[in-house]
Amino acid sequence: NFHGSRLPIDGGGGSFSWRIMKNDRINSITLHLVTEKIDKGPIIISNQTLFPAYCKIPLDFKKFYDEKLIEEYSKFIKNLKKGKKFKLNYQSNYLSSYYPRLNSKKDSWIDWSMNPQELESFINAFDDPYYGSQTTINNKKVIIKKVQLHRGENISHDFMKGLIIRNDKKWLLVSLDEKNYIIIEQVFDNKGKLITDKLRRGSRFYTPKKFLENRFKKKI
Repeated sequence: NFHGSRLPIDGGGGSFSWRIMKNDRINSITLHLVTEKIDKGPIIISNQTLFPAYCKIPLDFKKFYDEKLIEEYSKFIKNLKKGKKFKLNYQSNYLSSYYPRLNSKKDSWIDWSMNPQELESFINAFDDPYYGSQTTINNKKVIIKKVQLHRGENISHDFMKGLIIRNDKKWLLVSLDEKNYIIIEQVFDNKGKLITDKLRRGSRFYTPKKFLENRFKKKI
């Protein structure tokens, strides 16, 4: 099995989304034997490269990873044909970590109380090719994609979290804390229609507590 992380770190599923949330910038092509325990088999190959700075959302990371995967896969097949022998490196359990699969329609509800950096990475983690991050505005569910942090405004306040303070038609400026704002380029309604230009200044993004709690009740 080829696994996209530095095993024994980050075993399990949802690899790129978890790593975006952790700001892990090291790409790994890890080939290991399959055993009865998930991602626990001895490692045959493990090569690391750095993700380019432009990688922000899962689609960016996957495209880069796939390019490196094809290169390593090709080398592996050529070495097999040459009869090369591979050393088995057994994984250390005390260094291991495991993360479950994610479901973007259950897990992607935005907690606006997160600090700005965590909020940005959380939203990015559920961006393309996935469903997007969910929240509500005017008591209706919406999906958010394409965000970045911004500081070039006046001083704000924690009570302003989630408030749309400006609508530029192509993007929204939303307050987070006394220094940070988030620029949101894409907001979709529940039917997938882009509504960024329709949202009014002074409206607030908010996620009801029941949706936040539901993220932790069931493992995918």
